[in-house]
Formats: sequence, C-alpha cells, structure tokens
Amino acid sequence: MKKERDLVPSRVTFLGLLLACGQARDLDMGKSIHGHLVHSGLVSDFCLGTSVIDMFSKCGEAECAGIILDEELHGKSLVSWNSLLTGYSQNRCDLEAVFLFQRMLWDVKPDSITIANVIPACARLADMQMIKLVHLIIIEKGLDLDSDVDLATSMVDAYGKCLATSI
Repeated sequence: MKKERDLVPSRVTFLGLLLACGQARDLDMGKSIHGHLVHSGLVSDFCLGTSVIDMFSKCGEAECAGIILDEELHGKSLVSWNSLLTGYSQNRCDLEAVFLFQRMLWDVKPDSITIANVIPACARLADMQMIKLVHLIIIEKGLDLDSDVDLATSMVDAYGKCLATSI
C-alpha cells in the first residue's frame, strides 16, 4: 500500500495491522505502525490508541503500553484502561496492575473485566487488603459470584494464595 500512491490506509487497515502484530508478537512491525500513527496524528484516535496499547502489551512491552495510555491517548475510556490492565496482568507486572486499578477507581467505574484482570495480580502479590477491596467492589457492583464461575474461582484462588503466604 505504501508503494501505491493512490492507496491510503484507513483506520480499519491500521486496526487490522495492529491486531496482527499483537497476535504475531511482531514488535518491530508494531513499532513501525505506531510511529506512522504518531506521525500522522492518528494515535490519539480512541480505537487506534487502544489497539496500540493492546499490541504493545501482547508483545511483552506493557511499560510502553502504559506510556501510550498516559501520554498519547486522548479520551480514555474503560476499554482503554482495561486493555492496559489486561496487559499488565498478563505480563505479570503486578504492582503496575494494582496501581493502575487504584487509578481507575478515580476515573472510571470498573467492570467484571477490570476485576477479573486485577485479581490475579493481587493474588500473586498476596495482597490481602487489595483482595478484600476487590471483593467489596464486586459486592457493591452487584456482580453475582454464583453465576460468574471464573470470577468466583479467581476470588477463591486469591484468598487461598494470600492465606498460604501468611502461614
């Protein structure tokens, strides 16, 4: 497409490219696309910016993803916050995940995706205080642990890890 002067990549093209880079863990190509988006002013687009965060996270560069959220993405939403939180959790950046979750509580209302991604980080840190806070948020939000087996299992696992660490 770059060689053809009549073809201009659209947002959808870039979304597909970023998704492919993340899935293939092709950091070099992802950085190239990110650079193009920065140069063209498109990185501030909510969907593209969130896709850049996701791509960096999947490529193991969660810290870079955090910089994108803080410095390049305008109009953050729960989706963009969750994308970074997922990246932190999957990359075992547990302290960063917990700190981001605490920041999120000031800016957005967490949903079940938020909670499902912060629980493993809290469990790995054996942070009983944070596990109790997350549990309280689950109750306050009215999330049903009886019907959400994954969330309930995560909570039991987290409490178990905290108790095992304290013995």
